[in-house]
Amino acid sequence: MATYPRGRYWWYRFRFAGERIDEPTKSTSRTVAKEAERQHRRALEAGYNNFKEVRQNRVRILEEIIGEYLTGYRLATARRALPSMPSGMSVVFSARRSSLPAFC
Repeated sequence: MATYPRGRYWWYRFRFAGERIDEPTKSTSRTVAKEAERQHRRALEAGYNNFKEVRQNRVRILEEIIGEYLTGYRLATARRALPSMPSGMSVVFSARRSSLPAFC
Protein backbone atom coordinates (compact mmCIF):
# COMPACT_ATOMS: atom_id res chain seq x y z
CA MET A 1 0.00 0.00 0.00
CA ALA A 2 1.78 3.04 -1.25
CA THR A 3 0.84 6.37 -2.67
CA TYR A 4 3.43 8.26 -4.64
CA PRO A 5 3.55 11.31 -6.92
CA ARG A 6 4.07 10.65 -10.59
CA GLY A 7 3.93 13.63 -12.84
CA ARG A 8 1.06 15.88 -11.89
CA TYR A 9 -1.09 13.27 -10.09
CA TRP A 10 -0.78 10.86 -7.19
CA TRP A 11 -0.75 7.14 -7.92
CA TYR A 12 -1.29 4.13 -5.68
CA ARG A 13 0.25 0.69 -5.78
CA PHE A 14 -0.66 -2.47 -3.89
CA ARG A 15 -0.86 -6.22 -4.38
CA PHE A 16 -4.14 -8.08 -4.34
CA ALA A 17 -4.64 -11.81 -4.98
CA GLY A 18 -1.13 -12.06 -6.40
CA GLU A 19 -1.63 -9.17 -8.83
CA ARG A 20 0.00 -5.78 -8.67
CA ILE A 21 -2.46 -2.91 -8.86
CA ASP A 22 -0.82 0.33 -10.00
CA GLU A 23 -3.23 3.10 -10.98
CA PRO A 24 -3.48 6.89 -11.01
CA THR A 25 -5.90 8.63 -8.67
CA LYS A 26 -6.25 11.62 -11.02
CA SER A 27 -5.95 13.83 -7.95
CA THR A 28 -3.31 16.28 -6.84
CA SER A 29 -4.11 15.69 -3.15
CA ARG A 30 -2.30 12.94 -1.25
CA THR A 31 -5.21 12.59 1.20
CA VAL A 32 -7.66 11.98 -1.66
CA ALA A 33 -5.19 9.52 -3.20
CA LYS A 34 -5.01 7.47 0.01
CA GLU A 35 -8.80 7.39 0.23
CA ALA A 36 -9.06 6.33 -3.43
CA GLU A 37 -6.59 3.51 -2.78
CA ARG A 38 -8.56 2.37 0.27
CA GLN A 39 -11.86 2.38 -1.64
CA HIS A 40 -10.40 0.47 -4.59
CA ARG A 41 -8.91 -2.17 -2.29
CA ARG A 42 -12.22 -2.50 -0.42
CA ALA A 43 -14.15 -2.90 -3.70
CA LEU A 44 -11.75 -5.63 -4.84
CA GLU A 45 -12.06 -7.44 -1.51
CA ALA A 46 -15.86 -7.22 -1.57
CA GLY A 47 -15.99 -8.68 -5.08
CA TYR A 48 -13.44 -11.36 -4.25
CA ASN A 49 -15.36 -12.47 -1.15
CA ASN A 50 -18.77 -12.14 -2.84
CA PHE A 51 -20.12 -9.59 -0.36
CA LYS A 52 -22.44 -8.05 -2.94
CA GLU A 53 -24.90 -10.96 -2.79
CA VAL A 54 -24.95 -10.91 1.01
CA ARG A 55 -26.01 -7.26 1.03
CA GLN A 56 -28.74 -7.88 -1.55
CA ASN A 57 -30.17 -10.64 0.63
CA ARG A 58 -30.01 -8.45 3.70
CA VAL A 59 -31.78 -5.40 2.24
CA ARG A 60 -35.40 -6.22 1.44
CA ILE A 61 -38.60 -4.34 0.79
CA LEU A 62 -40.84 -3.87 3.83
CA GLU A 63 -43.80 -5.32 1.93
CA GLU A 64 -41.92 -8.64 1.51
CA ILE A 65 -41.05 -8.78 5.21
CA ILE A 66 -44.64 -8.06 6.27
CA GLY A 67 -45.97 -10.65 3.80
CA GLU A 68 -43.69 -13.34 5.22
CA TYR A 69 -44.63 -12.35 8.77
CA LEU A 70 -48.37 -12.46 8.09
CA THR A 71 -48.11 -15.84 6.36
CA GLY A 72 -46.32 -17.29 9.38
CA TYR A 73 -48.71 -15.55 11.77
CA ARG A 74 -51.77 -16.97 10.04
CA LEU A 75 -50.32 -20.48 10.13
CA ALA A 76 -49.40 -20.17 13.80
CA THR A 77 -52.77 -18.76 14.87
CA ALA A 78 -54.72 -21.28 12.82
CA ARG A 79 -53.20 -24.07 14.90
CA ARG A 80 -54.08 -22.30 18.14
CA ALA A 81 -57.61 -21.29 17.14
CA LEU A 82 -60.31 -22.00 19.66
CA PRO A 83 -62.52 -24.98 18.93
CA SER A 84 -65.98 -24.10 17.69
CA MET A 85 -68.68 -23.65 20.31
CA PRO A 86 -71.06 -26.50 20.97
CA SER A 87 -74.46 -25.91 19.40
CA GLY A 88 -76.14 -25.46 22.79
CA MET A 89 -73.84 -22.57 23.76
CA SER A 90 -74.60 -20.56 20.64
CA VAL A 91 -78.33 -20.72 21.47
CA VAL A 92 -77.62 -19.30 24.97
CA PHE A 93 -75.57 -16.42 23.60
CA SER A 94 -78.09 -15.56 20.91
CA ALA A 95 -80.92 -15.56 23.48
CA ARG A 96 -79.01 -13.18 25.72
CA ARG A 97 -78.18 -10.87 22.82
CA SER A 98 -81.84 -10.57 21.79
CA SER A 99 -83.00 -9.85 25.36
CA LEU A 100 -80.68 -6.81 25.75
CA PRO A 101 -82.20 -3.35 25.52
CA ALA A 102 -81.73 -1.54 22.23
CA PHE A 103 -79.41 1.17 23.61
CA CYS A 104 -76.68 -1.34 24.67
